Amino acid sequence: MTITELLRTEHAAFNAILDEIETALPNAATLGELRILVNLIAGFLQQHGHKEEEILCPALDQMQGQRGQMKELTQEHGELDQQIRQVAKNRDLKKLGSSLANSSKRCASTSTTRSANFSRWPRKCFWPKT
Repeated sequence: MTITELLRTEHAAFNAILDEIETALPNAATLGELRILVNLIAGFLQQHGHKEEEILCPALDQMQGQRGQMKELTQEHGELDQQIRQVAKNRDLKKLGSSLANSSKRCASTSTTRSANFSRWPRKCFWPKT
């Protein structure tokens, strides 16, 4: 499996989690329940983002003409992390639910776009199949 295949698989799993969160949101009755969902997204973003930044970004950085991709990827991670931190600070049940729904949709959109971009990058910059 190549690194891009691994990351695409993680993006698909994350999108499935986000779909489940979207389904669960209307039934969340307490701030605690919503915070669990926020922490689920935050935990995944942190672990997955670390993989992309530690493995994918250096490969892109070495390629002529791909440096902008690394900067864009790092910027996206920072923006998503900041958005989730802002969501987590919310103390109002309805506002937290609404903010979480918006963040969830943005994460899903970014994940889908990023996975599509993987197929455009030259294969030689990624690990070979094992």
